[in-house]
Amino acid sequence: MIRCFIAVDVDDKHIIEKIKEVQSHLNVEGVKLVEPENIHLTLKFLGNIPEERVKYIVEELDTISFKKFSFRIHGVGAFPNVNRPRVVWLGIKEGAEKLIELQEIVENCMKRIGFKPEPKKFHPHITLLRVKKFNPVLQRRIRDVCKVEIGSFNVNCIRLKKSVLTPKGPIYSTLYEKPLEE
Repeated sequence: MIRCFIAVDVDDKHIIEKIKEVQSHLNVEGVKLVEPENIHLTLKFLGNIPEERVKYIVEELDTISFKKFSFRIHGVGAFPNVNRPRVVWLGIKEGAEKLIELQEIVENCMKRIGFKPEPKKFHPHITLLRVKKFNPVLQRRIRDVCKVEIGSFNVNCIRLKKSVLTPKGPIYSTLYEKPLEE
């Protein structure tokens, strides 16, 4: 069994540096930051799957026809909310509708091969950190950067990622990359 998800990797060095600055501001006791090399936007979490299913996932991803686009990373928020944050994220401005459209296509492709659709509406975001132990200082820090401007990011491909969970955090590797069209 392998743990998999489909994502847009955020791999622009300039964008990553700005994200690291925000993470640094939010790095308080009780949080676990997402490592810079693991920063991504999840389109579909597949969970633990038999390795032989990967070829069917790849076949479905190959059918996707979608043009390259960009989105703007702006603002910080939290799930379920800023008063009781469990996950702190960066928001998406311009381009969010394209991400939603792409996610719906991915969702439909995965549904065709037996994956259940997500019960919740897709909310495009980039996870910055997870809260392990509540810290009231974090609430103030989130409010400090709630309107932060990170910049625009070009989406040229989507990737099928493998996730290996370790005590130090997950290790991601790319199993397949689907380029988007010009």
